Amino acid sequence: SIRNSKLSSEIEIWASELRDEAFVEKLPYN
Repeated sequence: SIRNSKLSSEIEIWASELRDEAFVEKLPYN
């Protein structure tokens, strides 16, 4: 149970990082 909660929290962090990267790539910095 503890291991599963740790894994899910890591997945949430990974997903939020992917979301941030996708958002930054869409910003017009050119």
